[in-house]
Amino acid sequence: MHETEQDHASVHIPPPLIHGVGVAGGFGLSLWQPLPKPPGFWLPALGVVLMGLALLLVVTAFREFRRHHNPVRPNQPIETIMTGGPFRLTRNPLYLSLALVHAGLALLTRNIWLVVTLLPVLLVIRYYVIAREEASGRAHINSHKTSKI
Repeated sequence: MHETEQDHASVHIPPPLIHGVGVAGGFGLSLWQPLPKPPGFWLPALGVVLMGLALLLVVTAFREFRRHHNPVRPNQPIETIMTGGPFRLTRNPLYLSLALVHAGLALLTRNIWLVVTLLPVLLVIRYYVIAREEASGRAHINSHKTSKI
């Protein structure tokens, strides 16, 4: 790859910030226009379970990043494709963990607005972050194929 070519995804807004804005927006909306809390004593318990799963995903994903000497930040180039640990189950375990925390907070606080803000956040993650990472990954793979010819 030429030095002038970009060797990483052009993701300038960190995914945790995107989710943070969604969560803050959900709490803000609940202050501005409160909605009734859904009934169910089990909702907060389910929220805690989702956040526990998120923590497990984060710990195991970070272990894989460290094992492969890959940066966690999406705006830095990776060394190798990861297929072990949580990457066996999902291509983006850290993004899944952010979504689980967002959903877990919604259930824990029984805040419907957090559920509402989760959808646009997921769309931004999919079409802003993941799309750029996939394009960068394809370019990285293609540059290595052509450099070996």
